[in-house]
Amino acid sequence: MRTSSRFVAALAALTLAGGCATGTPDDTDTDTDTDVDTDTVDTDVEPTGCEADDACTGCEPVGTSDAFTCDCRVDLADDPATCRPIRVVLLDDEALDEPSSGFFLAPILEAATWATGVPMFTVSNAGYRDGWQGGIGDPTEDSDTDADVDTDNPVGDLLSVDNTDVVFLLEGVDYSSELTTPGFDAVEAFVTAGGGLVRAEWGTAYEELYPQWSPVTSYEDYVEDDDLKLWQLVDDDTPAVRALQVGLPRTFSMRHSVELLSVLTAEETGDVAPLMALTVQPPDEAPQPGLVVWPAVSTGTTPHHGVIVWMNTDLAYLASESFTPMQEPEMATMVRNVGRVAAGGW
Repeated sequence: MRTSSRFVAALAALTLAGGCATGTPDDTDTDTDTDVDTDTVDTDVEPTGCEADDACTGCEPVGTSDAFTCDCRVDLADDPATCRPIRVVLLDDEALDEPSSGFFLAPILEAATWATGVPMFTVSNAGYRDGWQGGIGDPTEDSDTDADVDTDNPVGDLLSVDNTDVVFLLEGVDYSSELTTPGFDAVEAFVTAGGGLVRAEWGTAYEELYPQWSPVTSYEDYVEDDDLKLWQLVDDDTPAVRALQVGLPRTFSMRHSVELLSVLTAEETGDVAPLMALTVQPPDEAPQPGLVVWPAVSTGTTPHHGVIVWMNTDLAYLASESFTPMQEPEMATMVRNVGRVAAGGW
């Protein structure tokens, strides 16, 4: 069984603007080494599902800025010129006073802004998921902050699509602890009602937790060393895929551990086929699914679900004195894109 090393270190301030790349990918570039290709994905993709064409600006550079304009599917308030933040709840994978995945992830999301200057995300860390009772809001001040989280943590309104757009079910540092029964019921109701869900390596394929919310197969093997793994964009013009690729170079490398597995088919999911936006290739292995989106299903006899995005990364699992997780600029961009897409923003 794997064990994670932990450290306590101050997290450097992160500054991340929600940027749109303006480059055009070179379709003939198939670099497979670890050198980063500076070509970026073409972002000239029209948003879909808009009420009126003149209200839709989609993902476009604003003047000389690289900041995102509002996305008309989920991010416009009553006034089409006003962006509202995407409401994110983190179900963390360790106590809040430890270097949990949420400890690193929250500042990345909170630093992103729309072109109007409005925050792209509001983030609430609901605490360690194995004590979570289904409410949203930060843990109360007198709640336990060690691994034995008090069952009253957190308090607040019950999670729903009325108060939350995306739930990040973090499964990196501690990947085997399951949700409480009230916590599971709250997430299930949220996803079934169309809420967005983000999952990661270990809890899905390795532990096979909640397969009904997983767009990938069980793991065949895993590579958890800290060698660089090559990430590469998939050539696919599907809007959701392109939205996940915005601002990323065609190839880049990160150290996070990865699992070896496959993406489910439509027959296996029972509704629609999940789509792969990026691959990740460990040394001496074939490319693996790196970033996968399972589009929402709101019709038919299959249980409905919102957008589900899966990341083949251990998040903060490999945290050590020599490695601060999620410090790579590509990880920050990827996390920002994942949050937008899980909320239906493409």
